[in-house]
Amino acid sequence: MEDILDKTERSMRLRNYSPQTIKAYLLCIREYIIFSKESGATNKQKAIEEFLLNKHQRKQSPGK
Repeated sequence: MEDILDKTERSMRLRNYSPQTIKAYLLCIREYIIFSKESGATNKQKAIEEFLLNKHQRKQSPGK
């Protein structure tokens, strides 16, 4: 997991994303990876939908 996060962070830094944006994106990616491993999802599309629905149900939907 750390390899994916490190590569993502590096890519965002090269694109001049703000440190706050990088932090927020990495947190969301980390949460998704943990969620998908715990749920045992094999279909990535379904896993993403379930992750977003779960965040929405917990009142943590993106954009709030």
